[in-house]
Amino acid sequence: MPRSKKASKAKSPPPQPHTDAPPKLVRPQKLSDLKDLDDHLKTLHNEHNGSFSAFKKDIRTKGICLKNMFSYGSLSRLRSALRKDDSLVVNKEEAKQYKYVKLCLVNISGRN
Repeated sequence: MPRSKKASKAKSPPPQPHTDAPPKLVRPQKLSDLKDLDDHLKTLHNEHNGSFSAFKKDIRTKGICLKNMFSYGSLSRLRSALRKDDSLVVNKEEAKQYKYVKLCLVNISGRN
């Protein structure tokens, strides 16, 4: 005897968010300086509810440029962009003043 189609269309509950997922970096509309970025990263860390070292690893893999606040997707892509365009490089001492911005610093030795 064939089943009715209505019986097989039971709705499943919506998927629950995964709590161990890395923080999603969403660029805020008004992110203009390092202090704004530091505050945004601090908020992401608080939402992540993980250890600081795990958060640091997740953020570093995103390759965030501190000048234009753009995520290049990886450290190697960010390094390439910084080597090609000196205007994207920020003052290291200024960036080190902020706990969360400091996580985004990368070594770009070998610049032309």
